[in-house]
Amino acid sequence: ANNFERNQLSGFYQKARNVMRSAGFDKIIFLEHNYFGNLGMRSDFALPKDEKGQTDLRCVYSPHGYDIITDTPMAFDDNSARVDAIFEMIEQNGAHKHTPVMLGEWGAYYNSPAAYDAANHIARIIESKKFSQTYWSHDDNLYKLAYFHTAISRAFPRAVNGTLISYKNMPETKDFEMKWEECNHAKTIIYHPFVSNVNVSLFPKSHYKISRIPDSNAGYVIIDACKNKARRSIRIAQK
Repeated sequence: ANNFERNQLSGFYQKARNVMRSAGFDKIIFLEHNYFGNLGMRSDFALPKDEKGQTDLRCVYSPHGYDIITDTPMAFDDNSARVDAIFEMIEQNGAHKHTPVMLGEWGAYYNSPAAYDAANHIARIIESKKFSQTYWSHDDNLYKLAYFHTAISRAFPRAVNGTLISYKNMPETKDFEMKWEECNHAKTIIYHPFVSNVNVSLFPKSHYKISRIPDSNAGYVIIDACKNKARRSIRIAQK
């Protein structure tokens, strides 16, 4: 599998990148490991190079993040150690490639109430490793399930002034916490699904405002930077 990634897959991705860039496509290209990477194996494909021989920084590692028992009758058995090992390897792959990790898929719970523990365990991994992510799959009944409100519809940092240190949602208390190190005077923006009904504790204090999305309980907490660069923390608690 690793020889395939180092040779055939890397070559394919390079050719695809060259064609896309020559056609004027300048957006981010998301690249996935081969199937065996889903089992927790190391990924060795190389990120494509630009015309100067430098890594194309608009190419991002975008693996799928699934337990090996997904799509089986045992799919909702929450084996934390196995799942932890798979996602640990995904994190190592991103570090090895010197690229952020964007989970192209995770979930596949097919709206089963039995998925609550498994879904929340992976959501907390995503937060602790600061992955970007997209959930699969969706239908009209998803919103009725408990894990939708704790693992999918979550608060998260949309834009951070400086370096994101950590963030986490706490389903038991419905609180959100985040820490970051500011580096300039830009604003920090946090999405929250129930921003219309929250208490905000910010340290060090600075001006912030709450901006609701029209016809929704969701919206953003928009935080001004401190006058001097600082390590910041925030706690957003639902009333």
